[in-house]
Amino acid sequence: MAPIPANCQKSEDSLTLHDQRPRGSTIAATLLSAPLSVAASLTSPISALRILLVEDHAFQRAVAADMLRALGAVQIVEAENGTDALDRLTAQSFDVVFCDIAMPQLNGPGLMAELARRGDRAFAATAPAWVWMTAQDADILDSHQRLAEALGLRAVHALRKPLEPAELAGILAEAAHGDGARPDAATPDDATLLAAVPDGFHIVLQPQFALATGRLAGAEALCRWRHPTLGNVPPDRFIGRLEMLDAADPILFLAMKACLAMHRRLRAAGLEIVLGVNASARTLCRPETLPKLDAMVAAAGLPRRQLVIELTEECPVPDPVALSVALNQLRLLGYGVAIDDFGVGIATLKLLADLPFTQIKLDRSFVRHVEGEDQRTAICRHVIALARDLGRECVAEGVETVSQRAALAALGCDLGQGYLWSAPLAPDDFLAAAPAWAGLTAPPGTDISRKSE
Repeated sequence: MAPIPANCQKSEDSLTLHDQRPRGSTIAATLLSAPLSVAASLTSPISALRILLVEDHAFQRAVAADMLRALGAVQIVEAENGTDALDRLTAQSFDVVFCDIAMPQLNGPGLMAELARRGDRAFAATAPAWVWMTAQDADILDSHQRLAEALGLRAVHALRKPLEPAELAGILAEAAHGDGARPDAATPDDATLLAAVPDGFHIVLQPQFALATGRLAGAEALCRWRHPTLGNVPPDRFIGRLEMLDAADPILFLAMKACLAMHRRLRAAGLEIVLGVNASARTLCRPETLPKLDAMVAAAGLPRRQLVIELTEECPVPDPVALSVALNQLRLLGYGVAIDDFGVGIATLKLLADLPFTQIKLDRSFVRHVEGEDQRTAICRHVIALARDLGRECVAEGVETVSQRAALAALGCDLGQGYLWSAPLAPDDFLAAAPAWAGLTAPPGTDISRKSE
């Protein structure tokens, strides 16, 4: 990946500082309630942070360094441009990098491109937390934040210039106490992964709620892997890999078996809700998949309308014709069909236009911006409107706050799922909570709704 030419002109406009991610730890509040000279004495963990400050404007660099020192930072290394920063990053380890975007010598995108090209050689040790700072337009700042996240950098922040102690204090407190750390989870090798299919995996259920009433409306079946020595392996560490190894088909049937068992138990409790199972395009394109799936449902005596097959985005569509045949067959049999994580991966407008989906699942990366004013906010609102215009049910993924739920409901989104209501639950825990949830008119607040996986 070639470095991107540094063609952005330096802007020194005085703009109001804005961190695009919410902050506010108790430690930061303590710092901000004291004079800067006093704050330094309260931040011994901050003094241990190794900080790289990348800013080509000498005066702005000096001001930023003074602010960091006033907040308790001691180990500050300064770099004049992206090229200088690259040399520093490969030579020594840093906990936090504060980096300008518009620099005449290797600007922000160019720096990211070079870090991507270097791969494992980009950093002397663990990748640092990354903080962009600029007076550029908000959409440029937001795009750079996503760029750094896509590169795999942890705890990415975006600050508008001029910098202020309030935002800096929160970021330093977070870094000093590890709140933003995302340590890499160990990933078992392919042989271990394949040996676990399917009996080493288990299914959990994440409930879905009607935003208009707060009542339980459905659930999504999700696959989890608890390794005997490594513990819980994140799904993004094995689902995509199984697809690459062409070994993910058993996961669909494991999830379907769990959903059919749950439906029997729910019906015994007097409840009927829709359950969704994930399936990749590759799995659905196989001619034997649909007959096997439908035979399981027929044997269970379950109405097909109570099941939704969710097309996931782990791999590209290998055969558009075969996929269209499979999804149309599902619809004719009476199943619901959802396009999962709409807006990312393979979930494109063309797929939505060509295939008979009954449900659009809005990706969490857009949902979390529903209350904002940036381009992701606009996309979120328009996808909900698009679903309404097409007569499709819209499900918001990753809902975490009451205000997000209210904003989504006001926009006409139908369903929501996320930690506002519940983490994914083991089947027994889901069954225990479902009757109460089905009668609620507000988001559930029982202890069980907060259980972890």
